[in-house]
Amino acid sequence: MAPDTTPQPVPGSVDVARTRRAKLLATITALERALALPAREPTWATRVEAEIRSLASAFDHHIAATEGADGMYAEILRTAPRLQFAIDQLMTEHAEARSAIEA
Repeated sequence: MAPDTTPQPVPGSVDVARTRRAKLLATITALERALALPAREPTWATRVEAEIRSLASAFDHHIAATEGADGMYAEILRTAPRLQFAIDQLMTEHAEARSAIEA
């Protein structure tokens, strides 16, 4: 008997994380654009600061969608506990990235 190759539904937490990741990418792009503007413009620093705040907020939402009690990582661990080490590494990377955003 051949293995079942029927596409499985995507868990809700994956959809949420995917949406948050897209928003995160959009805020990173907005920050890159703000940084690329001429720094001599009087509003440059204000715009960059606003984009950094937006990035911090989007990243916090991304972390909540992935690391939260009902998040994607919890869902993964329920079905594949062997991935605990990899998820721990991702959570460490999240903390490091969050610290860099705050710096």
